[in-house]
Amino acid sequence: MSPTEVYKLIGKNENKYLKYSRKIFQPTTYCVYREAEIIKWLYGKINVPEIEFYENYQGNSSVIMTELKGIMLEECNLSPNIYVKYLVKALLEIQSIDVKNCPFISNVEYRLNELKYLIENNLIDNDCTNWEESTKKELNSSEDIYKWLCNNKPNKEELVFSHGDLCGSNVLLNDNNLEYIDFGRAGIADKWYDIAFCVNEIRDLPNDKKYLIYIDK
Repeated sequence: MSPTEVYKLIGKNENKYLKYSRKIFQPTTYCVYREAEIIKWLYGKINVPEIEFYENYQGNSSVIMTELKGIMLEECNLSPNIYVKYLVKALLEIQSIDVKNCPFISNVEYRLNELKYLIENNLIDNDCTNWEESTKKELNSSEDIYKWLCNNKPNKEELVFSHGDLCGSNVLLNDNNLEYIDFGRAGIADKWYDIAFCVNEIRDLPNDKKYLIYIDK
């Protein structure tokens, strides 16, 4: 769903990934240069890829990173109970990162400014036919959504380190250890942002209410 181009580079002994983003996305969380900077800052704090090269060239960004050894959580064929426990473990690991010296911001104001930029530069999907029914009843355009979000933003945020897209495809399992990818939207943000992603994951499971108790704890 990202405008970033991703290529898997298959080698004799190891694989790597090349990610590329166009100049127009440079001020946004879709800029892979930003993601490379975040991953370098995270290296040694949690299990992330190693950045081998990154640059901005004429405004376009490229990064080459190593491949992690783990398997995506959603592809591990885990029971719902174990799946949710790993998801909660990931949430707690991410939110335990000390943000005292973190230079990356991804809070509400930052994301609203980003949304405004994406709308103004026609970088969003304006097809409202695939919106949820409850949204279509009240909002008719991306501008309506932007105004609604501005008018209903939280008065106070509980700031922690946020992955920004915490889900079963971005959390990898490697011998009971967790690894993480796709940090383009990461940074200091409200703790409920990643919690909401976890809740959405759980709601796709059968008997979802049974597992939401893990998030409450």
